[in-house]
Amino acid sequence: MTETDALILKLIVDGRRATNAEVAEIIAHVVQVPFASYVSRVPVRVREELLVSGIACPARLPSVEWHLLERIYLDRQWTVNTTQEQYLADLRLAVQSPAVEIWTYLYFGRPYAGFIAPSQTRGAIDSERLLFVAYSPEFGSLTTGFRTADRRNVIDANWTEAIRQR
Repeated sequence: MTETDALILKLIVDGRRATNAEVAEIIAHVVQVPFASYVSRVPVRVREELLVSGIACPARLPSVEWHLLERIYLDRQWTVNTTQEQYLADLRLAVQSPAVEIWTYLYFGRPYAGFIAPSQTRGAIDSERLLFVAYSPEFGSLTTGFRTADRRNVIDANWTEAIRQR
């Protein structure tokens, strides 16, 4: 675990707001981490909906792969030719946006830093105005990224100990 990951955990445990220097440290760290590549179970709903689009998806895939498939084919938030590298670049652009909101919180008891910024990506079929990115200090990686029309679609009752850091 990095010092920045420990800082995020401490902010959640202590229930305090980060200093400007700590916010800058979090952004600098998160903008360089990878998207989770561990193999995980693809939700049945995602596999079923992908099949409707003609895509047979195995029950387990690297997390980044099935998240991108979901964003392209189900949510229609990125174009079909979007690569993992382009998807990650869009997420990183949101993390370092001057207008980004940064939150620390627990989601179903797991610690996260969340980033909500105006979406700067183009070419999607169903483009929403905001882009949400979640970072796990436990895994040291981004765990999801998607567009949304409203932050209320992200910040819900499953967020506990939530503090807006910026």
